[in-house]
Amino acid sequence: MVQKHVTQLHDDIDGGEAHKTVHFAYEGKHYEIDLSVDNHNMLHDALGRYIAKARLVPARGAGRPRGTRVVRAAATSDKAHLAAVREWANHNGYTVSPRGRIPQVVLDAYKAKH
Repeated sequence: MVQKHVTQLHDDIDGGEAHKTVHFAYEGKHYEIDLSVDNHNMLHDALGRYIAKARLVPARGAGRPRGTRVVRAAATSDKAHLAAVREWANHNGYTVSPRGRIPQVVLDAYKAKH
């Protein structure tokens, strides 16, 4: 049997068809929003002058000041909880395999919604 899963994005601003999910951070908090091409361009234009003057921070926290630590939440091993996260993720536009590690972005999104 062949199954086809289709993920359809809706623009979080106007409810129309979204082109992509945009990830961004502001004041230490990470966000994502689904946007159409027009709304993505408006966001890009609005942030453009700030991005042009900002310093790019290296990925994976390489730009953290010396002596600071990143404290990560302990991974949960509760199979029922992980099954619920996978089910929620697969019904909310995320692609999560039936086995293996669940990406942190999915765990954070699930936590934010529950």
